[in-house]
Amino acid sequence: KNTVAGSNLVLDGAKNLVNVRVADEIEAKGFNFTDTTTDTKTTPFPSRYVKFAGGTANETFKAADNSIYIGRWQGGTMDLYSDTGTSGGNTLLESIALGSRSSSWLVFQNPALNFVQKLIGTTNYALVSATKPSDSFGNVGTLNSASIAANFSAQTASANVNLSFSGARTLTLNAQTPSVPINNNGFFSESVGSFPPTITCTGTGCVVPNPAGGSTAGTWNGGIQGGFGAANAYGGALVYNFIPNLGVVPANTPNGDNIQGVAALSATAPTVGGNPTAVGSTGIFRSSIIYPISVSNGEFFLESTGRTAVANTALIRDASGNLVRVNGDTWNIQRQRGGGHAVHRCGDPVLEQLAVKCQHHCDRIHGGRLHSKLRRRLQCQRRQVADRHPN
Repeated sequence: KNTVAGSNLVLDGAKNLVNVRVADEIEAKGFNFTDTTTDTKTTPFPSRYVKFAGGTANETFKAADNSIYIGRWQGGTMDLYSDTGTSGGNTLLESIALGSRSSSWLVFQNPALNFVQKLIGTTNYALVSATKPSDSFGNVGTLNSASIAANFSAQTASANVNLSFSGARTLTLNAQTPSVPINNNGFFSESVGSFPPTITCTGTGCVVPNPAGGSTAGTWNGGIQGGFGAANAYGGALVYNFIPNLGVVPANTPNGDNIQGVAALSATAPTVGGNPTAVGSTGIFRSSIIYPISVSNGEFFLESTGRTAVANTALIRDASGNLVRVNGDTWNIQRQRGGGHAVHRCGDPVLEQLAVKCQHHCDRIHGGRLHSKLRRRLQCQRRQVADRHPN
């Protein structure tokens, strides 16, 4: 996945992607295999052009508001050009003949910066259009279903993909991600990452030749990448890529197979969180969160204090008026027990974990039996999760 300007994309008259400029190296990769014979990574790295030629366009789709385009080229060539000359893309580095194989592509409009971080509630995205899944042997299958379930209040999302092949190859593959943190406007789940998907494959086609010798065991690895797009994030997109589990293989062993495709989804536009009314001469706020945690050797108090002044639009509240997120602030975290404390700097994720629990702690302070010194130390307002002081 690359984020590129619209001027770096070229679509033909039928809205098929024919040329894209990317600021990264283009390599053939496997489980522990990288082919850098024609395109070795350097720093800084020059851009590359990818051009499709001579193939057949399939499953082309364009959203009515032009926020997403998808399609699949089968056959022809995928040509890699260097970014040289007055117009770029003049030197051919490598021409990859697809033969009966396919290359799926997706062009997706990102929402405004930090827009997804202003959303609240849950939204379910349903399949609108998709390319047919394809493998390394030229087989084309069917995407039976695909979905995204987003919890914008928690800033997490999960996705499911179910696909099948019949005829020359018979299998059904299902992949389900766990709840994955949303980063900017998307999320990612891969087998070798912190949030691996659960992948199951049934059918004789799950077993493929192992490049290291013999056959694979029929288990699969892979990843699903999702994103939210269009101006109001009503659109969703999925890119999936699955490879057979080769087990222990020698270094520089190719995958042996690759099932991949893309999908476009949509939903009713998610809800944008509210902001507190700007007050004072500047409308700028500071925020603080106080929350206790208990450990085996006594009770510690965890204090998170905002240090950077933020506008009211950075304070996101749910429909009930509860603070659920502060965007763009910097925080000090203090862990206190007795007379000592430790200070750690951190950003928004810590606040997001603590903010939803602060109101419960306010109730404990005012209704429980805390030492007066600690009560003064741990003051917070019942009316808000965070104290806010206009500059």
